[in-house]
Amino acid sequence: MNKSYFVILFILLYQFEGNYVFSQNKQNEKENHFYKQFQGKLNDKNIRIELIKAPSRESADNNLRGQYFFEEDNKSISFANGNVDKAGHFYIEEGFYKKIPNQPQIFTKTGSFTGTYFANKGKIEGFWNNGKQTQPFIWVENYDNGAAPANIIYNDLNYEDALIRFHYPHFKNIASANKINKFIKDSLLGDMTKKMTVFMHLYQQERDLGGIVEVFESSNIIYILQNDKNIVGLNFSTSSETGTTHSIYQKKYINFNLKTGEIIQLNDIFQKNYTQTLNQLIEQDLRAKFGIKPKQSLAEFGFVLKNNQLPINSNFFITREGIGFHYNVYEIAPYAVGETSLFLTYKQLKPILKNDSLLSSYF
Repeated sequence: MNKSYFVILFILLYQFEGNYVFSQNKQNEKENHFYKQFQGKLNDKNIRIELIKAPSRESADNNLRGQYFFEEDNKSISFANGNVDKAGHFYIEEGFYKKIPNQPQIFTKTGSFTGTYFANKGKIEGFWNNGKQTQPFIWVENYDNGAAPANIIYNDLNYEDALIRFHYPHFKNIASANKINKFIKDSLLGDMTKKMTVFMHLYQQERDLGGIVEVFESSNIIYILQNDKNIVGLNFSTSSETGTTHSIYQKKYINFNLKTGEIIQLNDIFQKNYTQTLNQLIEQDLRAKFGIKPKQSLAEFGFVLKNNQLPINSNFFITREGIGFHYNVYEIAPYAVGETSLFLTYKQLKPILKNDSLLSSYF
């Protein structure tokens, strides 16, 4: 490998380390990307607001996204196309995403919030408009629902056509923050500098072979999926496109008890001898999702079985509505089927749920 490559890589990694230290600097916290929750009212109903301030890959002008939901029924509404500038000018659209197979999601706008974000007061105020009526609103930063705020760390290394990303939350203001943050960095992300070095090494090898490198990317992104009732659920999504036949991608879900920092296991939320009932429920959802009749064999449709049953994995995610079980590519089906997520509501799961677990407040 030529010396010039090592010089360039050293400079890039040095810049990366500098950006990392800056993003952790509390004196510059106002410039950080963040995850925050607010409380407010809309049409005289209590709402809980989740906002993420971070750059958007789709548009440099948009740096806000998230959702809000009505506390009385957990009905959630998505945010998109949002922005807050350094002066605190705030704008975000509300609406719904529609999923279309093999196409990007379509966002349908139903209203918008415009106002001012007062970072030093933890408050956003302004006006909501849905095209028919306009109402004033005040959102106040609040975590008394058992949630935790976080900085969102963005560490990207880009050289020529190669790009590697590490995006992840850094929790704060809770007793278990250090324990959770350590798990994220040590057990999920690992040695980021070493991974960047290896990635750029592979890229240079491809270049040295004289081929055309159209896409050479690696993404390691941790999303906050759930954050309330003393439960934090994370989605660790990784993907890689380095000239192979097809891209490699995977999702890993981890759920934490915010009181202790411990990972929530299936045995923590389900009663003893739950596996048979849970397996039946998972299979029912799979059959409904793929239109497979009760007497038809799952194996005939390409699904991989264990002891003539779908395996129950520990890769599950918790929401306010229920629990999902995620199977990555090749886990229960060939690549052509892709990843599979199966979801069960608390109403379906209630017979096997523990009544004294952290999830009891949801059902």
